[in-house]
Amino acid sequence: MKQLSGLDAAFLYMETPTTFGHVTGLMIFERPSAEYDPFAAVYAKYASLVGELEPLRRRLVEVPFGLDHPYWVADPNFDLDFHIREIHLAKPGMVDQLAEQVSRIVGRPMDRTRPLWEVYVIDGLHSGRWALLTKYHHATIDGAAGQLMLKILTDPDADAPPPGDSPAWDSEPLPSTLDLLRRTAAQRAAHLPADNAGAVDPVEQVDHGPSPIRHAHNVFGERQGAQECHRRHGE
Repeated sequence: MKQLSGLDAAFLYMETPTTFGHVTGLMIFERPSAEYDPFAAVYAKYASLVGELEPLRRRLVEVPFGLDHPYWVADPNFDLDFHIREIHLAKPGMVDQLAEQVSRIVGRPMDRTRPLWEVYVIDGLHSGRWALLTKYHHATIDGAAGQLMLKILTDPDADAPPPGDSPAWDSEPLPSTLDLLRRTAAQRAAHLPADNAGAVDPVEQVDHGPSPIRHAHNVFGERQGAQECHRRHGE
């Protein structure tokens, strides 16, 4: 379980019913052959990466009453089918039809009880083309990480081997409300002035707001040795 930095959490705090913190990208591809199944190809690629890329499998856990920044937890209820979806446009599959579908998807908030990413394979475009729409929340994947993600997902070699199996990964149980409050109290106590630390009940400090986060985590976890991603630092 990892706590969000202040900067990453800010992309959650900024959200309103009409303002969202997710970032989307749209790519349009030529079909390599008539029998090519883009949904199967995209599904297999993401399935191979879930155990390797931490942002794909972690979900938010918010601290009660907003007393501290939220945490990331490896989702114990992870369901790849929720995150990768297929849409078929009606004929003739023109650009205005694609734009309408994309606008609907972009205009919906993300489900915070799931890892904060969605991918849509949009098939049926004119001339046999298909589109890939990605939707990542800025709190979990920033611009630099998004560029790295694109590089991992795509391959300039048309004869590249198919993706393999995902590395094994362990989910985490969701912390209870009491566990989260205890963590918050412990954090507040750790940041009290040394001369007052023994005199003040840390539980009484909980309502004073979130404490500074003094380190940043690498967004790609296990991949940091091979492909270092420049990360933002917290408050």
